[in-house]
Amino acid sequence: MSQDNYIFTIGRQLGAGGAELGRILARHFGFNYIDREILVKASCRMEMTAGSLEQHDEKRSVWRAFDGVDVCEPYHMPPTWYLPTENRLFEEQTELLKQAAEASSCVIVGRCASYIFENHPRMISIFLHADEETRMKRLEESGKVKLFGENARKAIAKEDRERCRYFKRYTGRDWFDIRSYNICLDTSKIDIDIAGEIVAEYACKRFPELRRYYCRKD
Repeated sequence: MSQDNYIFTIGRQLGAGGAELGRILARHFGFNYIDREILVKASCRMEMTAGSLEQHDEKRSVWRAFDGVDVCEPYHMPPTWYLPTENRLFEEQTELLKQAAEASSCVIVGRCASYIFENHPRMISIFLHADEETRMKRLEESGKVKLFGENARKAIAKEDRERCRYFKRYTGRDWFDIRSYNICLDTSKIDIDIAGEIVAEYACKRFPELRRYYCRKD
């Protein structure tokens, strides 16, 4: 793998602003932004639709969190039903992520990227979290998902559990262990634009040569 490209990885709670931060950083530095398109490419390689694979993806898709599931009951699916496909999906996504990082500098959201690239000399790992109220408000304002009442709160908690499970399975580590990340930010205290400036400044301090690429675009 090329050691010349830079890799920013973003782990995030649902509604903490990970995708938004990823796009901001990609614009700031002119890097490629990688999120759900990896799932689409993996589905093509596996000759399956992206929709059919979403239930095996790291977050089990926010769209599915409210679809046909009683959020008042613990979500459970016997491991033998989904792990073979989930394992293959992880392998396909990992290979695609490595190819993307080989081709150019990039910002990667989720997919255990902080673990996959932990030994890369030019990797910066970020984790975003926020309080429940902020997360609910951000999701409501996004227009993608309408969250209401207690069921919404339970669905957010369920999403956290799914991401924890996924991360633990493929890394053997605790998703919330701050030792896995270079920067952890509480986005209920600052907005995402400010978070972008903080991460960008950290990146430029750590890798001074990045300063020439950095261009703040409001």
